[in-house]
Amino acid sequence: MSINFVGDFSDYLIKYARKGRFKGEANARMATFVAQGACCYVTKRLLEENNRELHRLKPGEYGGKYTPKNTVYVSIPVHKLIHATSNSDMKKWLIEAISTPEELELINELRKKAYRLPIRINRSAERKAA
Repeated sequence: MSINFVGDFSDYLIKYARKGRFKGEANARMATFVAQGACCYVTKRLLEENNRELHRLKPGEYGGKYTPKNTVYVSIPVHKLIHATSNSDMKKWLIEAISTPEELELINELRKKAYRLPIRINRSAERKAA
């Protein structure tokens, strides 16, 4: 008999995380990781241990807390892209982070919540280059 950790314990972790039985950031990390099925919020790809970060939807500098309702797990390139402010950083992380227009849309939603301007891609310039 095999045990599926996420499946077998997800109800327990979510139930007790919502009740605040775990404290602070640990509470948010457990509840969010299980609720997202160990996948990136944006790309839906499985998150490796060394390639995931907890992102606060409302940033800490604006009063955002580490709570299950205010956090999502994302890959490191996605997280860098959410917070990037320079065009060169955005170009670098765009290549690594996303592959579909839907993913870019989610990134821009997260950027808006983080008080960042949306990323715009010039599709006509891309077509001319091709």
